[in-house]
Amino acid sequence: MVGIARVNDRYGLRVRTAQAAALHKAIRPDAVYLSNGAGQNYMVGPIPYGTDRKALSKALSLSDWEAKPLQPVSALTGERGVMWSVVAVCEPPTNILSMSHGDVVITKSKDVAQDVSKAMKPVAAPSTISLCGAGGKASREDPWVKADPWGQYVPTSGSTAQRVGLTAAAESIHQLESKIESAVLAKLPQVVAMDQDDVSERVQQLETRFNQMAQRQQQLETVVHDQGAQQTAQLSQMQSQLNAQGQQLAGHMDAQQQHIQNMFDSQMAQIRGLLAKRPRDNDHE
Repeated sequence: MVGIARVNDRYGLRVRTAQAAALHKAIRPDAVYLSNGAGQNYMVGPIPYGTDRKALSKALSLSDWEAKPLQPVSALTGERGVMWSVVAVCEPPTNILSMSHGDVVITKSKDVAQDVSKAMKPVAAPSTISLCGAGGKASREDPWVKADPWGQYVPTSGSTAQRVGLTAAAESIHQLESKIESAVLAKLPQVVAMDQDDVSERVQQLETRFNQMAQRQQQLETVVHDQGAQQTAQLSQMQSQLNAQGQQLAGHMDAQQQHIQNMFDSQMAQIRGLLAKRPRDNDHE
């Protein structure tokens, strides 16, 4: 299982602890992987000038010690090279490493103990510090009780204050309504100055136009109805003509068929007559 984790604008992969080393080796094979645990700072040196983190981490990994170089530290006067500050989870297998330039000593850095006995002093203006407590010492008394900025306020009676507040609110609303009404009337002068006679004349014109439209609609309906009746009559007449022509055509076809049948019968009779005379001619010969 692999997940994506984000810290501010940096992203990373989140996996199980057992898979962390294999994933780190697959993604960043050149970087040093430190397992989970409390890191300890060590001093390694002397290291030759010009040595970078990659070369130092490779040299330390050859001694079977996984350590991550942090930064170089100035060496003491008279020593060759510089000292490097590294961090590791486990202790080195040996405190002295033999390299091409000489022996390298690994020592554990001393932790600088923080002095927590001193109480932290507040950082503020002198007036604020004096208000919170003289000399930086906290006081059990509430400072706002001694210097309350609203302490001089004397509230009036409830009924009088409520009545004064309602009167002021009503007057403000009345003034606001007057201003809105004046603004609306100023923007619509033509509506206010409209004459009643003009309204009646416009209504009369609208009625006249409506009556004209109604008459035209009625005329249009009459024309459509007449045209429909004429088309129906024409269709009926055409249907009668078609029926008559169909009957005439059927009679004509029957007559033609009878005539053809008669001609066929006469021809067959002639053929039979010719066939009946031929044997007699042979007997006579």
